[in-house]
Amino acid sequence: MSGQAWGKKADGPPFHQYNTHRGEREKEGKVVHMRRIAGTIFLSLAVAALAVAQQGVIIDTSTGVQVLNIAIPDFKVTAGDATLYDASKTIHDTIWNDLIFSGYFNIIPHEHYRFIPTLDEKHIKFKDWASLEADLLFIGSATRAGDRLTFTGSLHDVKAQNFVIGKSYGGDMKVARLIGHQMANEIVKRVIGLEKNLFTSKIAFISTRDGNRELYVMDYDGSNQTRITFNKVPDMLPAWSPDGRYIAFTSYRSNNPDLFLYSIYEGKLTPVSTKGLNTSGCFSPDGSKIAFSSSRDGNSEIYLSNPDGSSMRRLTNNDAINTAPTWAPNGRMLAFTSDRGGMPQIYIMDAEGTDARKLAPQTGEYNDSATWSPDGEYIIYVSRQGNEFNVIKVGLTKQSLVNLTAGHGANENPSWSPDGRHIIFASNRSGSYQIYCADFEGGNLRPLTTDGQNLMPRWSR
Repeated sequence: MSGQAWGKKADGPPFHQYNTHRGEREKEGKVVHMRRIAGTIFLSLAVAALAVAQQGVIIDTSTGVQVLNIAIPDFKVTAGDATLYDASKTIHDTIWNDLIFSGYFNIIPHEHYRFIPTLDEKHIKFKDWASLEADLLFIGSATRAGDRLTFTGSLHDVKAQNFVIGKSYGGDMKVARLIGHQMANEIVKRVIGLEKNLFTSKIAFISTRDGNRELYVMDYDGSNQTRITFNKVPDMLPAWSPDGRYIAFTSYRSNNPDLFLYSIYEGKLTPVSTKGLNTSGCFSPDGSKIAFSSSRDGNSEIYLSNPDGSSMRRLTNNDAINTAPTWAPNGRMLAFTSDRGGMPQIYIMDAEGTDARKLAPQTGEYNDSATWSPDGEYIIYVSRQGNEFNVIKVGLTKQSLVNLTAGHGANENPSWSPDGRHIIFASNRSGSYQIYCADFEGGNLRPLTTDGQNLMPRWSR
């Protein structure tokens, strides 16, 4: 991908956030409210904590990653109930895959379980599981009453022979995957100590699979890809509110790039800024403010407002293009793109708009689309180096630079996972633009989309 690809129209590669303030225009369109999305994507479950042991396995992640061996035998179900068996298997496979993805667990293969006696849930023989070198044992059972599914799971410390945690989840049969994600979240919270709900997080993105750039949402692993907007004009650059209830995005539905706020639960669309070119909305960590770029006063500058567009004020004031703001996790700083030094580079300023300075270290002749890691230790951004567009990771404390995507096509719009151990980005390495997920070192790459052009992913917090 060369510099000529910057600023292509709707059927081309992604818009760079910097480039959207160079006069791009598209046709008018209209959104159809999607109230059903609240029911199909965000489901609530009845959750009852059975008990929590006072002591159990907890990893201290501050000293590095420790991988634990966990055994997950098949869950107990009523004999002959095929529907319940399928739901139980879905929960089992979901937990299995989630824990592998986390990078903290090694799952002991099923074929090893045949070397020990059949599990008796009421009288666990921990020595049998220790012989398989298991650190942890997770057991579960599924029951149903009519169409209602109840899953109960418990985690055990094999070496200490302790009960660690138990949970029970209820819902209809259709939410089996979500039950599995919820249970995996609880395991990671208890063992790793991370409070972020990684496995029930969502990814917003833009896709052309239905002929136009529309807003979509999918699960963290690429499942349940669901269309949110229905227009005849491009939508672009989505951003989640911290509570996952809103998505800010730019749309040309009024023949101008305007910034809107979409309510997932209510299907309501609220304009935030409609004067000039408005892009790159980004919620503050507490959700009380939204930073964005606008040319409402003639030049592209960074603005700050309430999420509904009220109490708007300007943060930057110069002749350069200033765009693509992103909040530090402590809410006290913003990184953004500016060409005030000649070419677009990443800058950092205080949240009040003062003390702007160039990010260091920094490489590349054209840098854009920065985003802060959840722990505040890293910034990733897109850098043009010759004819390549790559995702660069900057270590702010260690002053380090790592190219995460070198030699693999054009790579755009990176975003961090809620736990800070994974990233997503759009890449044309397969020919068309698709969304990929990798670990925070650039390894364990896997595609999340396949149909159409899929662009501008943003992971919920």
